[in-house]
Amino acid sequence: MSNPFAASPGFAELQDDTLQVHRDGSTLTFPWPFDASRPPDPSHLQALVKALQPLATRKPWQPRPLLWCALPIRGVALRHLPIPAQAGPERHRLLQLQIEAALPLPPDQLIWNTLESPTPSSPSLPNSLESVNIVALRRSAIEPLARALADAGFVPVFTLACLVRDPTQLPAFSGTRLDVGPRAIERSDWINGSLDRIRWIPSDASSWFANPSPSGLTEWSGPLADQLRESPPSLPLSLSAPPPLDNTDQLLSVSAGFPPELNPDRIRLRPQPSPSATQLSPAILGLRSLMSSPGASPPLRLTLDDSPVQEPATRPTSSSSRTWLLRAAVLAFALLAFPYAEAFISRPLLRKRLAALQLDRNRLGEIDRRLEFVQHIADNQPPYFDATFVIANAAPQGTRIDSLSMNRRGEVTFSGAVQSPQQVGTLRSQLIDSKFFSRVVVEEQTQPQPGNPRTTFRVTAQWKAAADRESIQLGPDLPKPPIATTNGIPGPAGPGSKP
Repeated sequence: MSNPFAASPGFAELQDDTLQVHRDGSTLTFPWPFDASRPPDPSHLQALVKALQPLATRKPWQPRPLLWCALPIRGVALRHLPIPAQAGPERHRLLQLQIEAALPLPPDQLIWNTLESPTPSSPSLPNSLESVNIVALRRSAIEPLARALADAGFVPVFTLACLVRDPTQLPAFSGTRLDVGPRAIERSDWINGSLDRIRWIPSDASSWFANPSPSGLTEWSGPLADQLRESPPSLPLSLSAPPPLDNTDQLLSVSAGFPPELNPDRIRLRPQPSPSATQLSPAILGLRSLMSSPGASPPLRLTLDDSPVQEPATRPTSSSSRTWLLRAAVLAFALLAFPYAEAFISRPLLRKRLAALQLDRNRLGEIDRRLEFVQHIADNQPPYFDATFVIANAAPQGTRIDSLSMNRRGEVTFSGAVQSPQQVGTLRSQLIDSKFFSRVVVEEQTQPQPGNPRTTFRVTAQWKAAADRESIQLGPDLPKPPIATTNGIPGPAGPGSKP
C-alpha cells in the first residue's frame, strides 16, 4: 500500500560526466562534470535546474520528493578506522578525530558516513576496538550538484553506484567486481557482502579487448588486463562491460599470459550497455529494485545537511501508511465533532448568561421611567444659574449686588450699588444686549451724596421663553481643536491627536 502523504522517490546516476535522472517513468540525461577542480558554470547550473523541475512535481500536501543519486568511486576514500567498541555518545567525535588523522582534508571539508554493514573486526585488533568502514568524499565535488537538485525541488541523497548496481547478489558476494565504463573501470573488492577496497582506473574503450585469436581465445590488454592480473586468485571475478560486447551472458576464455590460478569457468561476463536517453543505467535499475522492497534502502547515505552518522532513511511501509491514514481519520473526526462538543460543553455557561440577560431586560422598564423623570426635571428647571451668569457678566467693575430674587415665572429683581450713575445705564444696556432678558427696567436710582459717592439702584427684568434662549451661547468661548495631519494632508483631529 503506497503512502499518499509521501511523494514517489526519484533515482539518478552520475557516470562518465553524464547525469541520468529517472522518476515516475520520465528520464532525463544531462551533461554534468564530476570534478572538484572545475566548478560548473552558473548558466549550466540554471539549465540543469530548469530541466529537472518537471521531474520534481508533487501534490500540494506532499513534501519534496527524495532523489537517490548514485556516484562513481572517483575521488571517494574508503578507510577502515578502529574506534572503541563502547564509544556510545562519543562515537561521532571519535570518528571525526580518526578521519582527520587518516585523510589529508579536515572533516568539515568532507562528506562522510559509515557503511551500514561494517567489515568484520580484524584479528589483530584488541577486543575493546572495532573496525568501522568510513566512506568520505570532497564536499566541493558534490556540493554544486546537491544545490542544483535542491533548487529544482528534490531532497538529494547520495550513495555509491558500486553498492547498488547488483543489490540482489551483493549481500553474499565475495570477490572482485569490475564495472567497466566507456571512460574508466571501477574496481571493488568484497568480502562476505562487505565492501573492502575500491579503485578507479581511467581507461579508453578501445583498449579493453582485441579481436579473438584463431584459437578462439579472447585477448585482453590495457588496464583491464592489469586488473585481471591483480585479482585475488581465490576469489571469483564479476565483470560488467558496455558494448560492443553482446547483450547476453556468456563464459569467457582467457588467453595465455594471465595467471593460471584464474579459472575461466568462474569468470562470468554480464555485458551492461551504456545508458542512453531511453535506457536506464544499472545503478538506477538497482536503486529502483532496492527501494521497491518494504523497509529497504542503500547501505550508504551521504547528504550535505544531515548528520553523517544518522540511520539511513527507509521507505514508508504499509504499516506506517496505515498509521498515518488512521491519524488522518482521527483528525477529520475531531474536526467534524468539535462544533457539537463545543456546544455541549458551553451549554451551562450559556444558560447562565441568558438568565442574566433576561433579568436585565426586565429592569429596562423601571430604568426608562426613571430616565423620563430626570429628563422632565432637567427640561422644566428654571435657568437660575444662567440668569446669575448673565447678570454677573454684565455688571461693570466695582458693582456690588446687595439682593437678588428670582421665581419660576422668570421675574428677576436685584439691587446694589455702583461707583457712578453712568454705570447703571451701562448695566441695563449690557443686560439687553445679552438677549437673555426680554425686558429690563431700572425702577430706582439714587444720586451720590456727599460722603457717599456710590449710586444705589434696583432693577427688574423678565427672561425670555425657553425656545428663544436656545440660540444664546453662555459661558466663555472654547478653544478650537487642533488640526491633525496624516501624511502631510490636513484632517480632523482624532482622539489620540496632540495639540
